[in-house]
Amino acid sequence: DNFSLSSFNFVSINKPIIPKKEIQILSKECQSILESEVFIDVDSVKLGVMISLQTGLRIGEICALSWDDIDFQNDIIHIRHTVSRVRCDEKDVSTHLIIDTPKTEASVRDVPLPSVIKPYLSEKYHKRISNYVVSDKPGFISPRTFEYRYHKLLQKCNIPSINYHALRHTFATRCVEVGMDTNGRKNRTGDVMEDIVESYLIKAGLVKGKTYFKEMYKSDVEKKFKTDGDLYMRCAFAVRVRKRVEI
Repeated sequence: DNFSLSSFNFVSINKPIIPKKEIQILSKECQSILESEVFIDVDSVKLGVMISLQTGLRIGEICALSWDDIDFQNDIIHIRHTVSRVRCDEKDVSTHLIIDTPKTEASVRDVPLPSVIKPYLSEKYHKRISNYVVSDKPGFISPRTFEYRYHKLLQKCNIPSINYHALRHTFATRCVEVGMDTNGRKNRTGDVMEDIVESYLIKAGLVKGKTYFKEMYKSDVEKKFKTDGDLYMRCAFAVRVRKRVEI
């Protein structure tokens, strides 16, 4: 009954390499077309798209955003919740949606309320029928429903279908293009993974590899990239940050 591991022949197994999905972003032309559309006859969907393009919020964060999270006096948006799908014990229903805490500690954050969207938020606030910013009913809207309406908006603009998360990547990439430093981007988007931030840099054509990325500091960024005043103000650093995570 006694046996030894040495009596077994072990075969070396190589773990398959799964290629990383390429980050999708809107081209500047498509972004311009979409922005032109969302600022006309603003409804709940256009308002949500507007916010994501200007702040980089995830779709779950957009759907969970309440009016209590909008600080009009100090021009701050508080990111404290997200919509999550969880399992449930009911017989006929396997999952349901809840208002949950964000995916990571860094995702709990405060971001500046861009001046360009503040008037539209203010108008919607005074005509609100829900406690949720992008909902057209008393409760929150599901991310699936909101994304469906977002794709209808893309069709109206004749923009090729691209997932909603691409708005977040687009925002982060535009921040890189105007020279925002690493912590500024992370504070706005809530990303803490080095590979994610690096991907934005590479996608924007501003760095070529990880070695260069690790050696690039804020002062180097400021010297290397010129900034456009108007766009840079839209991508300003977080006014208040609850969690700051260094790379």
